This record gives sequence, C-alpha cells and structure tokens, in this order.
Amino acid sequence: MRKSKTNIVKKAISEAEMRARRVKIKVGKKEVTFKIDRKSGFLYYVKGSPLSIYKVKMQHKGRTKSTLPRTLVKNTPVIRDSKYLYYISSDNYLSRTKRKGVD
Repeated sequence: MRKSKTNIVKKAISEAEMRARRVKIKVGKKEVTFKIDRKSGFLYYVKGSPLSIYKVKMQHKGRTKSTLPRTLVKNTPVIRDSKYLYYISSDNYLSRTKRKGVD
C-alpha cells in the first residue's frame, strides 16, 4: 500500500495560548469566562447572538436516531463578532479564534 505524500501535522497549543483564546466578558470590574461540564456521548455547539451553548446526543452510523431534542446548556451575554469563530475548547471553556481571510 502506498503512503500518502501529504502529512497532516497538528499544532500543539500551549496552555497560555488556550487561556488567551477564552472569551472574557467584563461584568462590573471582573472579567468572567464561561466553563461547562461535559458528559460523554453528547455533542456541544455554540449558536445564536448572544451566544448560547447547546448539547445533543451523538448519533452513530447504523444505529437508530436519537429522539432527544437539543438541550440548552448555558446562555451567555456574549454578542457574536463576525471576525471570530466561537467554539468549546478541549478544556471546556467558551473560546474564540480569529477567522482566516477576514479583516
């Protein structure tokens, strides 16, 4: 079997860089970050403006579809900025990163 010539290299993100990507909102004099508790078997995603975090049961090929609807996990006061992509990071915080090709 012939090996592919293209190699996908994952860039390791340092802990400091992950902290810098967390969404921080000023409430009074404090900066607040948003952390969620994840459960295995669920897909978490961000939707809307102001941002809301939802979860839905994961579906697997060949199995029956889940009858459970999406569930709201947390409402946030964060207003979506079109220059950024919002996501739930591996350390369970609401994070954002600058979109490529957008000025």
